[in-house]
Amino acid sequence: MVRTNSERKKPVPVVVPATPPAPVDITLEAPVQARKVVNIPASTDGLITRFQADVGEDVFEGELLAQIKNAKVDNAAQNAESEATQAQAKAADLENALIGARLEASRSRSDETRVKSELERAQRLYIQQKALIDQGATPRLTFEKAEKDYNTYKADAENLERTAAAAEERVTSLTAELESARKLAESQAQKSDEAKADLGAGEVRSTVDGVVLARNAQLGAMVSHELADLFQIAVELNNLQVTVTPSAAVVTRIKPGQPATIEIADAPGAVAGTVREVQGGQVVIDFTSPGATVKPGKPAKVKLHLS
Repeated sequence: MVRTNSERKKPVPVVVPATPPAPVDITLEAPVQARKVVNIPASTDGLITRFQADVGEDVFEGELLAQIKNAKVDNAAQNAESEATQAQAKAADLENALIGARLEASRSRSDETRVKSELERAQRLYIQQKALIDQGATPRLTFEKAEKDYNTYKADAENLERTAAAAEERVTSLTAELESARKLAESQAQKSDEAKADLGAGEVRSTVDGVVLARNAQLGAMVSHELADLFQIAVELNNLQVTVTPSAAVVTRIKPGQPATIEIADAPGAVAGTVREVQGGQVVIDFTSPGATVKPGKPAKVKLHLS
């Protein structure tokens, strides 16, 4: 009897076990990176007139990195300084004028005192001569001279009294004017100091110790205070990293926690590192810097063992 095709036995498929990838060591190249970067913003709107730090240079906290000129702030500072100078000059002139007025008032009162003394003497002589002339006991010329002297001293005393009073009134007026001028000078000096402080806002200073990684503007460029990363500074330089981009076939064989060996240009020996993360086709390896000469940007070779 002949069997039909449906009655025949179907062949059993043979499952061939997958061959695991062979262990291999790979070497990838990439620059050293900082794990932590601090952004230094533009301090104000304006024109960059000076850079004090270049990429790759060490900087310290408080160090001047750049100078930004804000025309509005500069003009305000110049005007405030000019007004302060004028106010101080006016106060100085009033001080000199007050000194002169006090001397004039003192001199006028001294002259008035002297003339009043002469007037009292001339008055006594005049009264005496008047009594004698009424009795016909003194020559008329003598009487007339005594009368003339008395009237002269009397007029002089009155004039000097008015002069002294005017001088003292000027002293009072200048004293009040000087007090106002001094207050104005103090106010203008304070405004000038505040304007100079605003000029200080054009100074871009580092807030950390570290190494300049990037400078995101050119000399002479206009910048806004909204520029958050005018400078990028690498900090905590003992903790560094390298980011490599293996092939797609290789990256699947790398896992976080995996050890790595890092060779850095100009650094003696190799450094042990550890894979921190594998994401987006990139592998980040952390390591501890072997010395101060190892800085971000240095070329490095990363060796990984793929099991």
